Amino acid sequence: MTNNKRTRKDIIKNVAIVFLTIMLILTFFSNTIMNWSLAQVSGKYTEYGEIKTGVRGSGTVVANFTYTESVKNDSTIKELYVTRGTRVEQGTPLMLLSASNGDKAETLRGEIKSLEESYERALMQRTEYDYTSDEMAIKNATEDLNELLKEREKYSDDYVEKVKLDFENNEKALKEAKDLVESLTLQLEEIAENSEDEQVVLKRADLKRAKEAYDIALEAFEKAEEEFSKATYIDTDSYQSSLSSLYDSLDALETELRYLKEDSADLIKIDEDLKAKERALNSAIADHDKAISDFGADSDEAKAAKEAEEQARAEYDAALLIYNSNKDEVKNAIRSIEAKEKSIDSVEGDIRTIRQRMSNASSENREYESLKKVLDIKKKALDTEKENLDIKQKEYDTLVEKITGDLTLKLKDAKNKKETLEKDNEKLNEELSNVAQVENLDEQIKNEKRSLEQMTYSLEKRKESDKKSKELEDYDLGKQYRVIQEKKEELAALGGESDKGTTLYATHSGVITEVNFKPGEFIPAGSSALVIEVEESGYTLNFTVTNKEAQKLTVGDTATVSNAYWGQNLGAVLKSIQPDSTGKNKILTFELDGNAEVGQNLTLTVGEKGTYYSAVVPKSAVHEDAEGKFVYVTKEKSTPLGTRYVATRLNVTIAATDDKNSAIVTDESYIYEYVITSSTKPFEAGDYVRLSD
Repeated sequence: MTNNKRTRKDIIKNVAIVFLTIMLILTFFSNTIMNWSLAQVSGKYTEYGEIKTGVRGSGTVVANFTYTESVKNDSTIKELYVTRGTRVEQGTPLMLLSASNGDKAETLRGEIKSLEESYERALMQRTEYDYTSDEMAIKNATEDLNELLKEREKYSDDYVEKVKLDFENNEKALKEAKDLVESLTLQLEEIAENSEDEQVVLKRADLKRAKEAYDIALEAFEKAEEEFSKATYIDTDSYQSSLSSLYDSLDALETELRYLKEDSADLIKIDEDLKAKERALNSAIADHDKAISDFGADSDEAKAAKEAEEQARAEYDAALLIYNSNKDEVKNAIRSIEAKEKSIDSVEGDIRTIRQRMSNASSENREYESLKKVLDIKKKALDTEKENLDIKQKEYDTLVEKITGDLTLKLKDAKNKKETLEKDNEKLNEELSNVAQVENLDEQIKNEKRSLEQMTYSLEKRKESDKKSKELEDYDLGKQYRVIQEKKEELAALGGESDKGTTLYATHSGVITEVNFKPGEFIPAGSSALVIEVEESGYTLNFTVTNKEAQKLTVGDTATVSNAYWGQNLGAVLKSIQPDSTGKNKILTFELDGNAEVGQNLTLTVGEKGTYYSAVVPKSAVHEDAEGKFVYVTKEKSTPLGTRYVATRLNVTIAATDDKNSAIVTDESYIYEYVITSSTKPFEAGDYVRLSD
């Protein structure tokens, strides 16, 4: 029963809270809600400003004087050089009129013209025979050949034969010397080996033992050298430097992690509390389920477990609320700590790797040092055995020399001769390479001569062919020229050579405004062929205005030109004010000063005056209906829900206006209010509106 009462009270309380919340929201946003459907207006406050008034119009520039170009005799236009709008100078050819000769003379002139054009075209297309590139190639080939011949002159044919003969003789003598040395050496060895002299036998045995000892030492050294070549010495200084740097990085990261944990302790505690409350809730749920299973849902144990679960859930919800309100900060803190710990793990892994490499390097370096010591020992032993072998060999050779006598001297002389011949052979080999170069030069000279002969022959044949082609071209051109001369003589016989027609020239400088005939048409004597507007006579421009606008102007008023070309310095003065054919308008004629162009369209403003007014608004703000002109202004209206704006009609009189603004006059006191110039949709006086931002 008590629980039911508490539930009804909670419901009533919650309903009241919701109602008050809705009312509060409506209070705060009522202005926005009410204004949402209103017309949005833009505008500006009336201001003190200047209104420039004047009469504006556009017209086309014309010259003050026109001249008619006429023909004196009956003529036919052969060629027309100008069109309407062409600007000409005095003396410019305008058209070519037919001459007085008959049709045959006219036909001859046409033929001569056509033949002359063909002749000139043939002259321009005449072949140009240029042999510069061929002659340059022959010149270069000749220079290359001369260079080769100059190089070949260093080696005469006698020199080449002498080098070859000397080399053959030296090779023969060297072979004989080698054979003699080999023969004498074998004889000495045979005598020494067969000698029964006690000292020789002893020395021979000593030499044999020394050789065997040397061979053993050499084999041991080579084996040690092979094993040492497989060993590797690793410089651990770089490892030590890297290790020191990593330890510094590790210290810095651990310090940063410690400070990060200290700074984020509260955020970490929020995360840990949430996890602890979640574990407690899960445990309470499990206990509640177990109590229901063991004792039943209505048992005291189950009720106690349920209260414990609700308590755990409330604590979890509270912890979750705190966590959610700080979720981004908690996640960022955990993410930063995890990233820092990951960096520390990475650095520690690098340290372990380098320490392992250093350990491996130390082991390999110890092996390297051990093998190096063995190699040094073997090298020292080998050197000792080599010295001993050299001593034994020298003792043996000295003893054998005493026994053999003259034979040893012969061997010595043979060896000296062999060495001399070998040195001579080296020199002769160098000279023989020069001989090979000479043979190569001979081959190059042969090829270069053949190429030069071919190039020279080809050029001569080409010149012969071109000469024939040129003679044919000259013959054809001469034939065309003779035909032209014959036609001219025929025309002269008709008396028409000097009568090629009459050219009509411009009498004045100006712009062609009329062309009355086309090429081929007949022009009677005295007819107007062309009309020229003479620019030097000056320029005028006119346009039509209303009688009311004309009343503001006086002859002599200065006008401004608003659309002249860049750099075009133009001025205008009102020359006359004349009524038009209807009598309702006036024609304003202006005299232009400056470098105007006939046919140019200009816009002029005349009688422009500026007057300042106390209330100036944009022209778009002024409206008109049956009651007259008016503007809309906004009036503020206070309401319980805030300030609102009402569009209010303000009747005005337009004192003056220009292209953009109007000066208004009214008896109302709120003329300086905010004037509406545009709106998103129609509205009427008295409607609420909302102002644009």
